[in-house]
Amino acid sequence: MEREYKTYRLERHKNPIFKTLLICFALFYLVLLTSGFWFPQSRDDFEITEIGTVQENADRNRRVTLIRWDYSEEQGIMQLQLRMENTSLDGINQYSYLAMERSHGECQAEQIYEDGQIIVVNITDIPDNWTAVSLRIGMPDTDPEEEFLFRLYGSPENISTVTEIPENNRNEYYIADTRYSIQALEQENRNLQEEAEGLRTEIRELNRQITEITEELPYIPAEEMEEKEAEISALETEIQNRTGQISDITDTQQTNEEGISLLEEKIQEYQGRDGENRNGNR
Repeated sequence: MEREYKTYRLERHKNPIFKTLLICFALFYLVLLTSGFWFPQSRDDFEITEIGTVQENADRNRRVTLIRWDYSEEQGIMQLQLRMENTSLDGINQYSYLAMERSHGECQAEQIYEDGQIIVVNITDIPDNWTAVSLRIGMPDTDPEEEFLFRLYGSPENISTVTEIPENNRNEYYIADTRYSIQALEQENRNLQEEAEGLRTEIRELNRQITEITEELPYIPAEEMEEKEAEISALETEIQNRTGQISDITDTQQTNEEGISLLEEKIQEYQGRDGENRNGNR
């Protein structure tokens, strides 16, 4: 009886402590899972935002493209350049930001430049042993912890290490944006070339079928001749359609090449301005 009484007293003594620990444990995970600062701990739980990735927000009529993401260890700064396309005509070109490192929590994020579609954001207070960084972009009147337009993820896979991130350099921003436009046109031309090659392959197959039917014509009964000639005519129409598509592709590629040439001239112009600015500051 005395032993049972001692056990009962011990359980009564432990229960409040156990309950307190259980409540604290539950609150910790509740905050962790519902907080905007929560970052997926497994690499498989988030997708790195590759350079050139385009994200769209239909509700706000905006589309953002990641142009570059650089990191200077010596300066302790990350810099992102974005192309923000706003078709809403609301005149808003300033945004709110929330940056977070996966293991160490919040970093400082600030929009340092905006000109038309070009936006540049600096991230600071980055730990030396960083592994992955998340950047949320929200409207200026919202807290991106609660509501955001876009979310970008960076790691050594897509973040370029540079010696120095220069201070506000308008020409460099325009050069980077223009180079991305060139790369996009070059990629489009490569895709078009693959499409054209596929069409040429189809034309070769259609010609093979026409040859096969034509070789059979001398041996085909008269009553089947009209049907075979109709098959050949249909195949020839298919060839004409594909030939027309190839011609359209060639025209588009030529237009893209002309656009690339103009953009390259723009880069030379920006580089010339940049050189003049550096000489003027000596």
